[in-house]
Amino acid sequence: MYEPWVTLTLSISMGVCAAYRGGEPERLAALLLITSIVAYSASRILFGDPGYYTVYPGGMIIDFWLLVALVWVALRANRGWPLVVGALQIVIMLGHISKLVDSYAARKAYWAMTHLPFVVQMAVVIAGCWAHDRRRRRIGQYLPWRPA
Repeated sequence: MYEPWVTLTLSISMGVCAAYRGGEPERLAALLLITSIVAYSASRILFGDPGYYTVYPGGMIIDFWLLVALVWVALRANRGWPLVVGALQIVIMLGHISKLVDSYAARKAYWAMTHLPFVVQMAVVIAGCWAHDRRRRRIGQYLPWRPA
């Protein structure tokens, strides 16, 4: 079903794409997503992996922090793709909340709501880097952030 090499491959691709083809919003979103991967890995090493039987508090805290940061990027960036990334992060948080409400919820649904959107988020950042590069080539430099 889901293999860790998918996350690793996408995260490396996203980081390289953002570094070489992306503007400030693409680089910031890539940095946030890669930082969350590192934070998840560190928390699982320190506190263990509870599986999908219970809500993972470390993951929920990391995902909430990521939600705040990605929605900030979505509201400030002069791009459309951050709205998709922020919306997917909301789906991830809804997965945690639904598991809190009903602890006997289907484990596969919890996994699907908390892990699959993350993979899509990385793909959207890569697509955003590509779109930014095309737009920059077509019209030249433009503001990375909306005016305050």
